[in-house]
This record gives sequence, C-alpha cells and structure tokens, in this order.
Amino acid sequence: MTKGPLILNDHKKVYQLLKDLDAREYIDPLHLNSCDIETFCEKMKLDMSNREKHETIERKKNPPLMAAYFYYYLYYYKKLPTQKEFKTHYRRCNSTWIYHHIGKVYYKAFEARLDRFYASIMRDLHFYHLAKEEGDFEIAFTLQQDIEEKIDLLVTFKGQKCGIQLRVGTEDSANYAAMKDVHIKKETPLVDFPLNLRKALVIPTEKDSFFFYGKSDIQHLKKKIAT
Repeated sequence: MTKGPLILNDHKKVYQLLKDLDAREYIDPLHLNSCDIETFCEKMKLDMSNREKHETIERKKNPPLMAAYFYYYLYYYKKLPTQKEFKTHYRRCNSTWIYHHIGKVYYKAFEARLDRFYASIMRDLHFYHLAKEEGDFEIAFTLQQDIEEKIDLLVTFKGQKCGIQLRVGTEDSANYAAMKDVHIKKETPLVDFPLNLRKALVIPTEKDSFFFYGKSDIQHLKKKIAT
C-alpha cells in the first residue's frame, strides 16, 4: 500500500484514513516492545517546563485530534516521534487551523497542551505493549474506539471484555474523566485505571521524566477485572 504525500490541513481526511485501522496496521509494524519504548524515552530530552494553561485552549477550542496525528506519524514514518518531532509534525499538518484559531494569543498554552498530550500518549503506548507482553490479555485498539467511545484500550481477560480508561491519578484527571461521554456498549464493563504517580515507573530523560505504568499495574488490572 502506498502512503502518498503527507496530508496537510485536512484533519477529517487523516481521521478517515486511520479510524477503521487497528493497531496491527500502524503500531505493531514498528516491532517495538515496552523496553524499546523505555530506551527510546531515556535518550530523549522531554521538556515539560511550559505549564501555561488557558480555559479557551483547555475547554473551548476543538483542535484537530492530537491522537490522530500521533498515530498518523507512526503510520506515515514507520517510527516513534520524539516530543519535538511530534510537535513539528502536528504544526506542519495543521498550520492553517493553528494560524486562524491559535495565533500569538494562545500559542504558549497550546504548545503546553501538546506537551502534556505527548507525555500521555507515550504512557498509553507503553501500556499497550506491556499488556500485550503479559500474554494473558487479548488486546484491541482502534482510533475510532479511542475518539468516539473514549476507550483507550479494549482487553479481554479470561473471557471478560473490558474497556480501559488510562489516566494519571490526579484530581484534574478525575474531573475530566467524569465529564467524558462514554458510548461503550453497556454489556462491556468500563474500567477506570488511573496511574498512581507515587508508584509509577519513572523513565528519566535528559531533562524531565516520563511516568509509566509498570508490571505490577498489569497484575492490579487483572484483579480489578476479576472483581
């Protein structure tokens, strides 16, 4: 399959391209495991120093889907992006939207949102591999289920299918999760699975650190599904 030229300033086309593909078509072909992701992150210079927030950026603006462009990067370039590479890719692909909706007024707050998203999506990607490596789960992921059903991962454990919501265990995260409109089928239980930052797997980089789920969290998830 030829991928064609990079899609610019057409977020709907990017979403339509990816929404029905599953992880086997753009995550698994990278042939990574959880240790590979940890090593990749350790060699990076993660910069989370921009803590600017603005209500307009956090709640009122509706930017082109960041998750779509992260997975579009994987699909197009067949590799993981660094923080800098992801942000450059996102800005390049959405330059027109950013010019008209962000400008100079909200730019710093928007950049901070991209930074937080990147740290979050790398955590989720690491968890995806960690769960696969456990061997006891059947794992399913599509962009459509993530965006339209607000489910980060579908797992089946001992015949029990669950939608998993991954997030950091903070008050802000809990409030945001409570506001999500979850459309998952009622017969499929939803497991809210916040990361305890005090017990997180800390991956240091040249500057700031990533906070990931660890193997003990996988065992905790099994118990949570079983009950």
